[in-house]
Amino acid sequence: MITIKVIDKYIRPIILGSAFGLSILIFLFFKIKLDSGGSFYTSVTDAYGITSALTLYTALLISPLTFTFSKLPYRAIILRSRRAVGVVSFYFGFLHGSISFFLLLGGVDGLGFLSTRYIYAFLISFIALIILAFLAFTSLDCAQKKMGKWWIYIHRFIYLAGILIFFHIIMLGTGYADIKSLKGIVFLTLSSILILLEGLRLNNYISKKFKFKNNLSYGIIGYIIIFSVILTLVFSPTGLTQNLQVHDHDSTTSGITGSSAHGNNIEHTSPRYNVLLNQTDSIIPGKNTELDFTIRDAQNGNQVVTFQQILGQQSHLMIVDNELKYFTHIHPIFDGGKFTIDTIFPENRLYRIYFDFQPSGENEQQFAFVVKSDNFEPKIFSEIKDSDKLKIIGDDISKYSIEINDVNFKWADLLNGFQKITFNIKDANGNIVKNLQPYLNAYGHVFIVNTQDYSAIHVHADRQIAYNDPTVEAQNLSFLPINLYNETNTSGIYKLFAEFKLNDKIYLVQYIISIK
Repeated sequence: MITIKVIDKYIRPIILGSAFGLSILIFLFFKIKLDSGGSFYTSVTDAYGITSALTLYTALLISPLTFTFSKLPYRAIILRSRRAVGVVSFYFGFLHGSISFFLLLGGVDGLGFLSTRYIYAFLISFIALIILAFLAFTSLDCAQKKMGKWWIYIHRFIYLAGILIFFHIIMLGTGYADIKSLKGIVFLTLSSILILLEGLRLNNYISKKFKFKNNLSYGIIGYIIIFSVILTLVFSPTGLTQNLQVHDHDSTTSGITGSSAHGNNIEHTSPRYNVLLNQTDSIIPGKNTELDFTIRDAQNGNQVVTFQQILGQQSHLMIVDNELKYFTHIHPIFDGGKFTIDTIFPENRLYRIYFDFQPSGENEQQFAFVVKSDNFEPKIFSEIKDSDKLKIIGDDISKYSIEINDVNFKWADLLNGFQKITFNIKDANGNIVKNLQPYLNAYGHVFIVNTQDYSAIHVHADRQIAYNDPTVEAQNLSFLPINLYNETNTSGIYKLFAEFKLNDKIYLVQYIISIK
């Protein structure tokens, strides 16, 4: 017969065994529910990550909870279970990190394509995982005995791990920093409960340490101040938690709303999405590779099946290689369940895929993926250089010159509209072109990629005039990248791919620009 005494004695192996069983059940649940591939692995790693965070929260909560409520039922059992709960947090965190890094990101090769903010989020989670690993391996009674008094000081590093995971969640998690969403409310409530209980415990320690007779609540006040600062950073519209995957695509809009990492005004007015890339074929240079994209609402997991057209297409797909020498702009077709397209990767390289789409009634979204050819071998490639601002395109019959404005681009001026990226297009006789044709409902497409972190944006001409109208004096074609990288430091070197249509032909020109 199982009694409280038996549970107390075997509580740790019971928790560890249950955790192992739960991890298998999660795996099997999504294996049955979803097809193998990106959708399956994304769902599994999300579930493992949430479980790791919840068990870490529980491990942190046990001490202040049992201190504040000294007569809590089964208090001794709860205290005894704390170490096992911490080990479970490491176990699920390890599963979450391993699947995310090796299967979804593609290992070390994929790090080069991450934005700065993703790199920070990855680093802090990696540090937290190392801390949890050390604490897990030293959680045994024999380790505690051998380490002596240092054991308790070392194991207080769990608080540092908790803080790091907190920021990892708000930087990469979906909806946790949105106070209007259910996830955001729950996340804020749980954080507040932990802070309040820790404040009570700290207050008691300070009162006894400094012998405050009037029991002043310095601990609670201190925690409230710290937590208020964190809340300001996390939940404010211009805080740390701007959407990392979404941007408003309209380059003509001066006041941008919506959940956007590249806009001026940040409001979480549209749902976030999970985009699952299923690469059905191995990437063999020179041969067709099928790419499938499935889109789900991140709030409820439902598949999104209705979309608005973006400049005449339901989706846009831009692909560049890691050396930024190759570029293609294609358009996956929606078949009622997923977006599908066949494409050819020309060489054995690492490729970054940028997928643009717009769910009905929502803002346009952009997601990025990293894929590599089967025989890809990392190598150091030469620095990207191209100082030529004048490009000659066409053939002997129809030849054109396209010149980009040679100015000292500044991030602040581009953001505020004081500067524009402008192209001067002339024919072979040096006359300004008046017969520029619309391509996908725009008179030009520009795709700009940061050569360091591969952040990118897709913009269009800032004014749509009738270039084939002889009564209109055609001026330079300008682009206003008003959404360009709403981050603190955006200076750097950018590769620019520009597409124009002249005489029923699509021309691609490439430039290197510096933004200070």
